[in-house]
Amino acid sequence: MKWTYSYIEDPSVPGKFVYIPLIEANLGEYRIAVTCLIDSGSPVTIIHSPLAVASGIIPSSGKKSILRGVGGDTILGYYHEVELLVCGYHYTCQAFLTADLQIPYCILGQVGFFQNFRVTFDLPKLSFEVVPVKS
Repeated sequence: MKWTYSYIEDPSVPGKFVYIPLIEANLGEYRIAVTCLIDSGSPVTIIHSPLAVASGIIPSSGKKSILRGVGGDTILGYYHEVELLVCGYHYTCQAFLTADLQIPYCILGQVGFFQNFRVTFDLPKLSFEVVPVKS
């Protein structure tokens, strides 16, 4: 499925805009709609805890862990098996659930997303493609 990059204004960068690959997905058995940032630099898929709760998951019942960001900051969370529906493809994956995520999007990272999808970024055309990998 092809998508168009979203953009946000950022006067600190050349061009004043940052283009970001956002997609819509559904989380859990209740299929809660979530906006997700595709982030190949993230080692794992990260989901906001309140969204997990709304989808029927109790975050603190998972395996407690800590993630460290690029700047060295740490966030506390819990690993869980979660159900996701992305581009019409339903699958289960490990995700890190946290209340400490500082952006308004869930993050689709290497574990949990890139293991299941082939992503082709084409920034010059302001588009990207997400295709399920059939095993």
